[in-house]
Amino acid sequence: HFERQDRQYKMLSSTPYTAPGDSSAGKAFFTTKGKCSACHKADDLSSAARKEDSKTFVQTLLRPQNASEAGLTAHRKQLELYTPAEFHNVLAYLATLK
Repeated sequence: HFERQDRQYKMLSSTPYTAPGDSSAGKAFFTTKGKCSACHKADDLSSAARKEDSKTFVQTLLRPQNASEAGLTAHRKQLELYTPAEFHNVLAYLATLK
């Protein structure tokens, strides 16, 4: 698992925050398949996006440094679920909230 997650992290963390994506598909992923909304409010994440540079924000989305152990575990599992297109879509959705 770790090697697969690490490869996925490296690939996705090189994604620019401004990468093209479908914001409505990102919102759907955020609230359904990704289960992001179970722990996060989109407005909180968009607030974080305004405070951090884009590269740091993308890295924080993938591997949050201040998360609980349960949060880190959820984010590690999420790394295996994201496709690059889904990740771009989530970024596009969060960008609409800025």
